[in-house]
Amino acid sequence: MQVLGQVALEHLWQPDHSDAVVAYLAAAEQPCLFVCLAEEGQLSIGNSPPDSAAGSVLFVLKNVENPTADGACSAPLQYLHGILDGTDVPGSLLQLLTGLYSPYLTDASEDWPETLHQEFLGQMHRFTGCLTAAVHAQRNRTVLYVAPGDLVGGPSAASRKREVVQRLESCILAWTELIGELLNRRSSDELLLEEGPLAEIEFWSNRAADLCGVRAQLDDPELSQVLKVLELAKSPYLAAFLSLGENIQEEAAKAESNVKFLSVLQAPCQKLASADLAAVPQLLPGILDLMRMLWTLSPYYSNSDRFSSLLRKVSNEVIGRCRKHINLSALFSGQQLEEAETGLQLSIDTLARWREIYHAAAARLATAAPGRAWGSVSVSSFAHVDAFVQRCRDLQEMCAAHRQFMSDPHLEAVLCGPKAAETSKALSELMLGNVVGSAYDTSATLRLKLVVLDAFYRIATREGLRKYVETKMSEWHMQFMHELNQVKDLFESIKLKLPPASPIAEQAGQALLIVGLLKRIDTTWDSLQNVQALLPAVSKAADSSAAYEALHAGMQQAINTINTQWYRTVKADISSSLNDSLLRQDKASGLLALNMNADLAALLDEAFLFQPLRLSVPSTASELLTQRHRLLAVRVGMEQLVDYFLREAIKFCRLTETAVTELKVTGVTVAQACATMRSTLLTHVERKRLYDVADFEGKQAQHQEAARAKLLAEHARVKAALVSLYRCLSKDSEEVQHEWLHFLQRVDAQVLEALTACVRRSLTEVVRALNGDKKGVEVPPVFVMQVVLESNNRVELKPALQVLFDTVSGVCKRAVCLLDGVPRLVEDVVQGCSSAYGTLSASLSSVPPMPSYMELINKNEDAVLKQMQGVTAGITGIVEKVQQFLVYWEKKFRQTYEQDKDAYMRRYERACKPVSAFATDIQKFKDLSEEVLAEEAAASMRFLRLDCGPLKQVLAAHCEAWISKFQGLLHTLAQRQLTNLHEIVLEQQAGGPQAAAMVTRLQVDLAQCKEKYATLEKLQVSVPDDELEKIQTVERHLSEPTQA
Repeated sequence: MQVLGQVALEHLWQPDHSDAVVAYLAAAEQPCLFVCLAEEGQLSIGNSPPDSAAGSVLFVLKNVENPTADGACSAPLQYLHGILDGTDVPGSLLQLLTGLYSPYLTDASEDWPETLHQEFLGQMHRFTGCLTAAVHAQRNRTVLYVAPGDLVGGPSAASRKREVVQRLESCILAWTELIGELLNRRSSDELLLEEGPLAEIEFWSNRAADLCGVRAQLDDPELSQVLKVLELAKSPYLAAFLSLGENIQEEAAKAESNVKFLSVLQAPCQKLASADLAAVPQLLPGILDLMRMLWTLSPYYSNSDRFSSLLRKVSNEVIGRCRKHINLSALFSGQQLEEAETGLQLSIDTLARWREIYHAAAARLATAAPGRAWGSVSVSSFAHVDAFVQRCRDLQEMCAAHRQFMSDPHLEAVLCGPKAAETSKALSELMLGNVVGSAYDTSATLRLKLVVLDAFYRIATREGLRKYVETKMSEWHMQFMHELNQVKDLFESIKLKLPPASPIAEQAGQALLIVGLLKRIDTTWDSLQNVQALLPAVSKAADSSAAYEALHAGMQQAINTINTQWYRTVKADISSSLNDSLLRQDKASGLLALNMNADLAALLDEAFLFQPLRLSVPSTASELLTQRHRLLAVRVGMEQLVDYFLREAIKFCRLTETAVTELKVTGVTVAQACATMRSTLLTHVERKRLYDVADFEGKQAQHQEAARAKLLAEHARVKAALVSLYRCLSKDSEEVQHEWLHFLQRVDAQVLEALTACVRRSLTEVVRALNGDKKGVEVPPVFVMQVVLESNNRVELKPALQVLFDTVSGVCKRAVCLLDGVPRLVEDVVQGCSSAYGTLSASLSSVPPMPSYMELINKNEDAVLKQMQGVTAGITGIVEKVQQFLVYWEKKFRQTYEQDKDAYMRRYERACKPVSAFATDIQKFKDLSEEVLAEEAAASMRFLRLDCGPLKQVLAAHCEAWISKFQGLLHTLAQRQLTNLHEIVLEQQAGGPQAAAMVTRLQVDLAQCKEKYATLEKLQVSVPDDELEKIQTVERHLSEPTQA
């Protein structure tokens, strides 16, 4: 058994201690047992808390609620143990709270009123969660507190309890804040500006352990149950927490990777931290070799900024070893100057050797991997080294001054006289005063000036030097007041308006700039407060203090006012704009544009700046901030790409003028080729020309073949220009090859955009031909189709509208399919470069297959789908009108062609119609023929011209056929009747006179026959001469006198 002091108790344990423990376990009325070390070093065990203890106290508590008559407990005993430690009060309090008070009070509060019970549980769990976070934060750990007892009955039952859901939402908000703070925790290079590499290793080890612990907690079943409850309850706070899970995974993986790579530096850096200054140069080459390994393999430290930070920490460690060997007290006292000078020179030599070792390693790396050289890393990593060397040289000059002006017998012998000592003292004061003045004047900031005055005032023992420091202190306060006036002027200008073209949010930007000014004066003021008690009091101090207090209060009030005004302007329903489409089509240009609410973007920018300032941010804005990176990626993705390209281009701006010129020429070539592709039309509809279907299809086929050849020629021109340009880059590093591939992809995207525009414009031409340019404007006809009478006696179009639709749709589809023959530019150029310049780099030789231009454009809704819908709408829009037109012809002239003429004539003959009926029917069909001929020969329906000429000819022919049939039937009947009369007359002439009745009947028949022939004559039907002679014969016979 041990206590927190890690003191083993076995050798202190006595038999009476065992008896005390057994007695406690056996006695039901004893609830407590305390074990501790007394101040005399003896082990103390008792049933009451000790008055004093040396270290921690172990306690054991026992449940004694249900004793029986014999003193035993009827229920199983429950024990609670813990440790009370005065050095860790929050931890002890947490242990007591979770182990004793929380379970007891939770059970006891069940008998309270429900509202009080739920309110108590909520407050208790909230306090326990805050205490848990605070206790583990002291140990550099993040623990997510889960309230016990809320998941009784399962997630489904808990999700229906409003109080439970509210408590869990409170927990998840606290978790979100804890994880957000963990993810936003500043790295060691921001916190430990003067620490060495061991501090970096310790930082990442602690961070990896913390992140892995949080990751394990996220996979805990109990926490998963909490998330399930909130998911069933549709909590609005769940999405923000879940989005942090992926960030935890990424940050944990990064921290583990850094720990793995930094662990190789731990042993040599520990040797460096404890090495003698003379042995430091021997350790540095090995450390640099390991750092080179990190530069090459580590995904985090392969960045120049992060590697510079690590290199700066190694420099800090070397500088720290130098400080250990510089005796400042001996230097300022003027004694042991040789030791001080030796330490200074050795420090200067060591740091110079460190720089030489670094440059040698950098040169080896540049030779082995030119594309991964350290380059300008040393500029930032050795700046403070140069500053430290300069301070060492200044101290060397001080040592030289000490040697020259120190009070010794030689100086007195030179000066001579009774005032030699006084003169030597004055010279020393003058020397130190000059040093103070020089150090004060060369300090860049007021804070550094305070450090100088504090340092020299501490060692100033002579009145003259102290007065000089007081003078400088008054000067410092005047400079501080001047600084306050400058800050006040800037503050007043910022309150009015942000600087023009400011890239930050307006209100939060004002607050941020004011906070920056506030930190500027607070830093100086805090430095003054830290040393004010040690520096001399001057009259100017009160004025500067009053000016600071007034300016500080005004700036703080302005920040709060700005935040309050902004808070009131935030709309509660601003998050609803996230449901809008991310893209919209610009009505003026027809191009896709970002459809982001301007108020939403402004809110994100404002809240993003207000939140780190610990100012009020609405809950709506806090929730939206979790999606800020995704929204910004949508808004500024292309801008970042352009910026990245420009940054990369600047690095290589020293390339030869020929390469730059060729790049510009290639760019012009690409632009011209893309412009040509964009302006090329894959369909061509001539204005004021009528196409029949076959002619249209043939013309479009010829035009599309010519357009395809033009596109291939422009593609080949771009390919040739890019392959020629690659000549300047074929032997560059892998990074250049990678950027070249990106450049090819951008040009490929331009070609894709040009081809997309080509297809869109081509299909738009067809859509405009079918639908017109504007609504309400008459569409000129483009296609001509004949209206014919089919063999099934139906009036139809020839060809049918479906054939026209299939033809137009086929032309549009073939226009898109033409691009199938245009190869992807990236693959084609890479193949051309391989043929021209041999083996390519890994990034170029491993280009994955890409979908063809045709596949991508076919998926483009704006370029293809909408246009094809326009074609369909244009053709289907006239179907009803065409059908009405055809029905009109059918209804009006159906009688001319629908009936069988011969059958009708047979029925007509059997009906023995009078001659007047013949005349009427013949006139009817003559009128119909005139109506047919009077109809318009052509009709226009939007883009379609209907040629009715063939139909009119057929209908007129049918009318003529009816007239001919009626005339022929009438002629036949008249001819038949005349023949009978003629035969009867011949018989009478041969047989002699006939009765009068017979003559009368013959006269009637003759009159009817003559009527028929008269009608035929009116109808201009030619009658043979023999029939006319027969009529005359019959008339002569009947005109002769009859015999009785």
